[in-house]
Amino acid sequence: MLFLLKTTAFFIGAILICINIAGFFIPLKNPDIYQENKTGFRDDTTLSSKEAFALLESLDKADKKEYVTRVNDIFNRSIAHYWEDEGIKKYNISIPFHENWILASLQYVLPSIYKHYEFCNYKKALERGVGLCSQHAVALVDFLSQNNIEARTIGLDGHVVATAEVKNNEWWVLDADYGVVIPYNITRLQMSPDIIKQYYSGKGMQINTTVIENIAEIYGSEGNIIYPKADIGHVGYIDCNWKKVIIEHVSYILKWLIPILLIIPFLYLIFRKFHV
Repeated sequence: MLFLLKTTAFFIGAILICINIAGFFIPLKNPDIYQENKTGFRDDTTLSSKEAFALLESLDKADKKEYVTRVNDIFNRSIAHYWEDEGIKKYNISIPFHENWILASLQYVLPSIYKHYEFCNYKKALERGVGLCSQHAVALVDFLSQNNIEARTIGLDGHVVATAEVKNNEWWVLDADYGVVIPYNITRLQMSPDIIKQYYSGKGMQINTTVIENIAEIYGSEGNIIYPKADIGHVGYIDCNWKKVIIEHVSYILKWLIPILLIIPFLYLIFRKFHV
């Protein structure tokens, strides 16, 4: 009986390791997203994750304002605004087993969180390359925080953006989803929402006057929330609270550790058999 249990555990562990190894060779970003016509904007994503990481690494941090602006642009060009149910598997909105079998399994336990999964880690967000405004903002805040720039997520009425400290007590609003940088803090924009119109209309994007008016209204709405920095991790947005940050991080360790622990008893049994 014990031998059967150890043998079963060995094969389960071996299968999981094979699944993990397969994940190294299957890209998280489906190249079809570059031609997808249901994204938020035309030519919504133009950078691969490899290109994005290279550009981020090459940026000069001497001028913080220029650096933040460039980073926002890279995230804008790397993540497509897409979250359709019809593409939930095609574009890995639900985490596939070969990427992380633990997170993939959790979608059946907590579908409200894990069926449409937003990464808290910016590297994984860029690797997948799809998400709503909140995914753009969360990933951007995580990157800036890891590069010693104070940043927060801001929940608007139907939209999520980021804010970063570009100078002592000088905060800018960053909308990586739209590719917009607004050199004012959220308090100023809430008092004077018309300020933002020039920034959204001046980017050459295919958005009409009605859309811009709606965006300005969102910024001016009461009840906007600046999410605090998480106690653990770098993201404070409600969908990336410290518990989710920990689960995501630990799952990428456990996806290897668990199968290793499963195969060790059987290997030890075989070792003893031939060395006793």
